[in-house]
Amino acid sequence: MKIATIDLLPFELPLHQPLQTALGQIKTRSGFLIKVGDHDGNVGIGEATPLAGFGMESLSQTKIALQQMQPSLLGQEIAKIRAIACLLTNFQCYPAAMHGMELALLDLLAINQDLSLAELLAEEAPTRSKIKVNALIGMGSVEMAAAQAKNICDRGYDCIKIKVGNSTQIKRPNQATDQTITNAANYSEVERPNNFLTDYERIKAVRKVCGDRVQIRIDPNQSWQLEEAIANLTKLAPLEIEYAEQPIDRHDLAGMAKLKNAVDIPIAADEAVSSLKDLDRLIGAQAADIVILKPMAIGGLWSAKQAADLAIAAGLEVVITTTIDGAIAQQGAIHLAAAILHLTSTSTRACGLATHGLLAHNLVAQEVIDRLMPVYGKVELGDRPGLGISPTELMSYV
Repeated sequence: MKIATIDLLPFELPLHQPLQTALGQIKTRSGFLIKVGDHDGNVGIGEATPLAGFGMESLSQTKIALQQMQPSLLGQEIAKIRAIACLLTNFQCYPAAMHGMELALLDLLAINQDLSLAELLAEEAPTRSKIKVNALIGMGSVEMAAAQAKNICDRGYDCIKIKVGNSTQIKRPNQATDQTITNAANYSEVERPNNFLTDYERIKAVRKVCGDRVQIRIDPNQSWQLEEAIANLTKLAPLEIEYAEQPIDRHDLAGMAKLKNAVDIPIAADEAVSSLKDLDRLIGAQAADIVILKPMAIGGLWSAKQAADLAIAAGLEVVITTTIDGAIAQQGAIHLAAAILHLTSTSTRACGLATHGLLAHNLVAQEVIDRLMPVYGKVELGDRPGLGISPTELMSYV
């Protein structure tokens, strides 16, 4: 295929309700939709949606990087995945931009080869047709958690992630030295800090409502100190927590290793892994049992697949999630999960790919969202080529 056109379309997607986490409230998701066309009239779609706190560039930096990619890609002939990776090598410092452009190119390449994106990524290995996903409960009251849990269980989910942690414990990096907060406009401060007693009661309420058939995983978003994390997870162990996601500072690999060896609840690394180098360091430190991979944060589906292969080879389990992305990036992550989850017992873990319902508006029409929504806690890929989303199904405001 030969690249003929590249269009960049900005968007802003409000959430139905602010999602409260230990990092703050997420009210909107802003980014760029990328459309890449070839000379045969085929169009691939991508999405670049940076989020503060995950090592990504700012929204303005995303725009600049995407604009710089355009002249270098126009007219290029692409026949293989690795050619795409080579063309984008110089933009590794801009993971969200790299993700968006790569996704559009991968979608276009898969369409040209009449393959699903999962089949393209798997390179002739088997893929899965359905992916198990978890539901999400943000921070809030015990009563709110119980009510949300009942609704989630009634819809057939068997895995729930609960946001926990105290926002006052987070050491925010200095803006002059860490770009991860340069797009912090996505966040607002938590109005009512949580504490562990409230979190414990929230988790206990969810367990009581849903019973033993539902797995519960928790995400403190780095908000605990090491000794605090040991004490909290020890107390939570009788509630049968599936795993704890990034309980302490992402830079403290030695602390994560100590925590992993001190508690019975498995430890998952999330913010600690935003590149293959990060993953290498994590593996060397033996600092986690599970790796959470977010394609937007790690620079695209191909980088995420390489990271998954590396993690699995090192004996770690892998869970694919998103950063509350729009429908295009989320669908890409679903295809990635389908391409790797046949490899190990990782396939029994639910992925964090059921966040469509958090957004009041999305990048595609409602009938497409309805098609992509989980049914009884699982999402189905369908049999369309590429991402499975046509440019004609995009909303008119992008």
